Amino acid sequence: MSSPETVSITAESDLAVVMEMKDAVNEGDPLWVTCLVSGFKGPLSVSWQHKKEGVSFSDVISLTHEGVMKDIGASGEYKCIVSEWTVQSNGEMKKANTQSQHKAITDETRDRKGSISRMVDFWCRLWHLALLLCLTGLLQWDLCSGQIQVQIQKGPLYRVKGYPISISCSATGFTGPSERDFQFILKKPNMDVNMTILKTQNFLTEMFSGRIRNKEIEIQRLSGSSVLLKIADLLENDAGDLVCETLHTGGAYHGDYAAETKLNVIADTLEASYSGSPSQSLSEGDPLQLECQVSSQTFQHTHLSVTWFLYGEEDKNPRPIITLDKDLTVKTGAGFEDRYRSGLISINKVEDTTYILKMPQVQLSDQGKFYCKAIEWIQDPDRSWTQIAHKITTACNVEIKPIDIAPDVGSFSVFLKASKGPLQVGDALDIRCSVNAQNLPGHFFSVTWLKNQQKVAQIGSSGVLTMFNSYKERESAAEVRAVKTSHADYLLTIRSARTEDQGQYQCEVWQENVNEDGTFKKMQQQMSSPEMVRITAKESDLAVVMEMKEQYRAEHVRDTSFSTGNFTLEIGASATSDSGEYKCIVSEWTVQSNGEMKKANTQSQQKAIMVNSVVSKMSLDSPTPLLETTVNTDAKFECSVMNKPQNLSRQGSRERV
Repeated sequence: MSSPETVSITAESDLAVVMEMKDAVNEGDPLWVTCLVSGFKGPLSVSWQHKKEGVSFSDVISLTHEGVMKDIGASGEYKCIVSEWTVQSNGEMKKANTQSQHKAITDETRDRKGSISRMVDFWCRLWHLALLLCLTGLLQWDLCSGQIQVQIQKGPLYRVKGYPISISCSATGFTGPSERDFQFILKKPNMDVNMTILKTQNFLTEMFSGRIRNKEIEIQRLSGSSVLLKIADLLENDAGDLVCETLHTGGAYHGDYAAETKLNVIADTLEASYSGSPSQSLSEGDPLQLECQVSSQTFQHTHLSVTWFLYGEEDKNPRPIITLDKDLTVKTGAGFEDRYRSGLISINKVEDTTYILKMPQVQLSDQGKFYCKAIEWIQDPDRSWTQIAHKITTACNVEIKPIDIAPDVGSFSVFLKASKGPLQVGDALDIRCSVNAQNLPGHFFSVTWLKNQQKVAQIGSSGVLTMFNSYKERESAAEVRAVKTSHADYLLTIRSARTEDQGQYQCEVWQENVNEDGTFKKMQQQMSSPEMVRITAKESDLAVVMEMKEQYRAEHVRDTSFSTGNFTLEIGASATSDSGEYKCIVSEWTVQSNGEMKKANTQSQQKAIMVNSVVSKMSLDSPTPLLETTVNTDAKFECSVMNKPQNLSRQGSRERV
């Protein structure tokens, strides 16, 4: 038995070969010859030799692809030869390094016929080599599928007609030049159409030539092995099976040079609109509310995101204010984060199509054009979200007028802003008083709300709240409250307005100084401009219909509710004195926030009824006016009643006899 040896080792190579097999086996047992390879960087070829008779690795695979055992001989020396190859720039393969190892084996027994046979199953042991190659992470030549692998964005893809799209494609596992050339082919029924080739931009068909010359269809290179197919304006005719192919550079083919995906072109059903006033003029600190309607009628499962933008006169680009994203999360634009956290900016979705922007206190920097942008998203098979359509509404031009503040130190001004109507009973009513002064945090103010010159509520300089007249009870019932929301703003809120809350409101503000004893001294007064608040009663659908019946079921007067909305007055054994006009009066009531009931609406109907007197039709007829009989004799009396319908009149519910 000879010892193992190694041949043809280059100085730069890490290629190593270890051969494993038993030194001796019994006749009839299987013989395993395993060659373990490590440290390689390129494609490999492997062969085994026995008694100088070589069996190449490729031949073994072809002969044993169905698991057939191959007899390679008997006792002797076995050699494993491994060659490492490289791919040259012209695509040809060149042997770079070779290593081998050999080992001898002897038989322990022979059969009677003297034949020496060993079954070597190379196919079943090939997994040793494949597994080792994969674990090293250096495999550049896939023994199963080849060398080149092309990947295109997984389909089916749904994109909207008229919008730009991009589809990625990449290649891996190649050697040689680091930059690959790509082409895209659109497969149509009975026809394959070449869209474009990255390297030469040869236009092989008139179907796309004009769009390619106009840069409406082009390939953008992301890296040497990755590209994007970009279509600026998707057409219905662009739908089909899209093939991405990397061009062969010569030599033997190894791997998959093309990949395919499905592209579907769908109609644009996204709609977005703004139906409010095209312009608004507000003062600094006024509230702003805008609405836009967004909807989509596509059959695909898509999500919508809506963003409100502001385009000011000094803005180079529109600024996003706030977004309700496709997953219903809220995102704010740069510069609006603090106001969102303070509740001064919000976006709400009402029902399915309405998106409302609310800004309770506008600033001078808010002047400009407000508009709404809707984006439609779809989730692709690779789980990523892709924008497929978008729409922009018309704009509302908002003017913000500054509040004039007197330049004198200590001067101030007062402004009142009430909820915009029309207001109905039960609606919330907000009345905001704003104070503007220089060095505002250093001043003390007492703020009083007036309705028709009568005090409603007051917040003193020390922050103490005082309610007046009937508003004390309403404040105890949590129906009315007044708070200081900031250094400059004071808010009176009536949660459920009544008709008596209608009137003319004003704010009275006193600037006060603190005395040495801690008390406050009034210094100067300012009154806001009056503002009229109108509150109307809610319309009611209350209706009353009165019906008269001649059938009564009781001997006295009573009222009964037989079903919701039906009420009956019954008069049993009516008399002529019951004749006259009857009126049904129905009042509708509402429950106020303090739990008390309040009459909201009244309806009535009246009707006349006549009760006729009943004249008896009964009479007694006797053929003998005088009947004589003797004492202690039987006397027989018969009384018979005969019904004569033609002589009877029916009154009420029954006839009494």
